[in-house]
Amino acid sequence: MKRKWALLVLAAALLVWPAAAGAAEADAAADAAGDSETAIYGDGAELAELDYDSLYALKVRVDAELFSRPEAEPVYWAAGSYVAGRDIQPGRYYLIMSAPTRHSYTSYRIYATQADYEEGNDYLTGDLIFLTDEPVSISLEDGNCLSVQGPVALSVAPFTEDERYRYTAPEGTLVPAGVYEVGENADIPVGTYLAYPATLSGGDIKLYSTMAAYESDGSWHLGYDTHYELDVTADLQPETIRVSEGMAVLVEKDVIMKKQAALVFE
Repeated sequence: MKRKWALLVLAAALLVWPAAAGAAEADAAADAAGDSETAIYGDGAELAELDYDSLYALKVRVDAELFSRPEAEPVYWAAGSYVAGRDIQPGRYYLIMSAPTRHSYTSYRIYATQADYEEGNDYLTGDLIFLTDEPVSISLEDGNCLSVQGPVALSVAPFTEDERYRYTAPEGTLVPAGVYEVGENADIPVGTYLAYPATLSGGDIKLYSTMAAYESDGSWHLGYDTHYELDVTADLQPETIRVSEGMAVLVEKDVIMKKQAALVFE
């Protein structure tokens, strides 16, 4: 009987021991994770002991590492120079122009080192980029210097529509691409108009003195009297366009037109 009881006690111990061992391992892992977290974050005292330059350098490294992760949101940079390994992790990125400036385009250049950029040496690659362009794929190796002349955005993953610049045209009458005659009973009434680009691609208007002048012009449409190129810019300003009886208006890119109110003197 005693032997049977001893066997029962031993069996129960064997059943309990794995669970206890597993719990002990879990506790040890949790303690280790806690120690690791404490080592990384602490209570803030370690960070408080850093001087400003050291703390800022740490922030730059953390930001660069976070941005290199696939789930990271795009980073938006103003005109300037940025170094791989300091401001951003080396790797492959998508690059776009993120907002208009005085123009609807900017440029980028990649130098082997920051010293090459500062000394004006030859760059490795570079090009113009427009607001309407598809993202450019660039590769940055450790120490490369990326120079941008205007606002840009970089992303590890392809950009979504919400992450790209959106242009909202001013209110007015949409005038699609085409040729229009000016006159009181024609396509466009005589008067003075404010013209804006209808889309991010910009607008384009050519004026001819008569419809016959337009019709006799070649397919390149170089015989116009006045040419207006409307770009999307940061401080969007309209072009003032005056048209009179019998003129022809060639719209090569959609525009928004608003007729100016006539002055009334009492």
